[in-house]
Amino acid sequence: MDNVIDIQTRIDRLRQGQQMKRHREKIRALQKVLHCSSCHLKCAMCGHPLSEPPEARGGEIAPPGYAFCDGCKGEFEDFISISSGGKGAEVFWHTTAWMEMWSAWLDYQQAIQRFKRSPEFKLLLSEIEA
Repeated sequence: MDNVIDIQTRIDRLRQGQQMKRHREKIRALQKVLHCSSCHLKCAMCGHPLSEPPEARGGEIAPPGYAFCDGCKGEFEDFISISSGGKGAEVFWHTTAWMEMWSAWLDYQQAIQRFKRSPEFKLLLSEIEA
């Protein structure tokens, strides 16, 4: 009877291995999103590669800490100005939908920052480093 194989134990190990693989894939995807969202070598809005970091070309990182190409930086500044009751550049595409797009983008960026500060994210980092 020593040669009898417990099939349930083998099935459980297989399932556990598959679950670990799925968890690793999810963690890698999360790492990519969080890493890429804070990259200062590409525009935070459009993703266009910046030839050099904003600090190196004499520019500043936008107030919330985002690096923009020149075009997106101007659009972001217009968005901030219009949002606070000021005037932006008077161009035809600065519509309600345009404001909603920038607002949603900013909400997304802030959500990423909140997640990075969460206890669960810190626990995840400690698990990865262990």
